Amino acid sequence: GKGRPCLCGAAGAPVWCLGCVAVVAAVLCGFPAGVEASTDAAVLSAVYASLNGRHWLTKANWLEGSPCGNSWDHVFCSGGNVTEVAVRNTNASGTLPTELGLLANVSSLRFHRNSITGTIPSEFGLLTTLKLLNLNRNSLLGEIPSELGELSQLTRLDLDDNSICGSIPAQVENLSIAEFTTSNTFVG
Repeated sequence: GKGRPCLCGAAGAPVWCLGCVAVVAAVLCGFPAGVEASTDAAVLSAVYASLNGRHWLTKANWLEGSPCGNSWDHVFCSGGNVTEVAVRNTNASGTLPTELGLLANVSSLRFHRNSITGTIPSEFGLLTTLKLLNLNRNSLLGEIPSELGELSQLTRLDLDDNSICGSIPAQVENLSIAEFTTSNTFVG
């Protein structure tokens, strides 16, 4: 298939992207006016597009300059790197982009209390510095990806109030997660 549509260039002409190809497309086609060509900025631009950022309740400075240098709402940084994304209770809707797996220094992802649909991207398993993942009170479907078992630093996983089903992967059960909350239906 073609993948999913994403935006490319100042004119917003649609291009078809698969996974991290969106980051390459952003670099090749250019970012919206003022956004620097860094991986973190490209990833967060994908978040904004995929989660309908133009409809968020608060979104100051998004897509203007760098996320760390220009203090984008819901983004926290250390040493010029994105360490937390907290798009919570903001009216976000759509699906979590796979590009989030490219945030090399992120320790916290908080996307709770929104209207996010789709599945948890398996690419989240690439986030080796992730300590907290909060996706509660959304409309997520499917199973917990076994790739989350790669998150050896994860101490909190909150998936409450979604429609996640199936069994909890053994790889995830084997993690030393201090706080794992879910009110979903699991089997096995």
